[in-house]
Amino acid sequence: MKEKNNHKAFRALIILGIIVVSISFCIYLFSSASFLIDEIVIKGTNRVTNAEIIKRSGIRAGLSTVFFHESSAKNSLLMSPWIKEVTIFKEYPSKVIISIKEYEPFCIAAFEEGIYLYLSETGKKLGEINHKEGLDYPVITMEGRHDESLIVQAVQLLKLSKTSSTLSWDEVSEVRISNRYGIRMLTNDQRYIDFGYGNLNNKWYKVEKIINRSRNINLTEEYINISSENMGIVNFKI
Repeated sequence: MKEKNNHKAFRALIILGIIVVSISFCIYLFSSASFLIDEIVIKGTNRVTNAEIIKRSGIRAGLSTVFFHESSAKNSLLMSPWIKEVTIFKEYPSKVIISIKEYEPFCIAAFEEGIYLYLSETGKKLGEINHKEGLDYPVITMEGRHDESLIVQAVQLLKLSKTSSTLSWDEVSEVRISNRYGIRMLTNDQRYIDFGYGNLNNKWYKVEKIINRSRNINLTEEYINISSENMGIVNFKI
């Protein structure tokens, strides 16, 4: 019986020794120079610098390709307002590829204290305006108290204009939002359209009908008020 117990203990020691040696070998192998990052490839960036990508991700030369966490690096990168999607790929033994998809500016919004920010097509705040990115975007301006729901509606109107052949995004100069009056759109050729609040898809459809009918009889609208669900008011240029 004693001999049998000694045999079991010996087998257990052998197994333990194998485990310890295996772990030690893995630690040595994965911390060796062969598995340390010596090349970082960054793709898809236009507005976010490579230096910011490296700093935010925490991925740097000399770090083990095995022991850094892609999910943590990805979440840190997604905290940048410009970054929409991130893919991190390890190409063993020592290369990491970071692919970035950035948001595209869709319009500009004027906030308090003279701050102008780019907004994405979803209304996400991206960053302050600059000459490199350009200023040729419709501008959302605000009268009175800042109202996020009205900003969302203003962006919705601009999205409708993006697919319209009657009143296109390129024709829109400004979208004014007001807690008192709702939303007013101004065009580059000085036309005004009052939308009021809510039900914008239906109101946009009515505005397109008004403009198309005006063109068919060689008239150009100067002012359209479609804020009421039941009726519209149109003034024409003389």
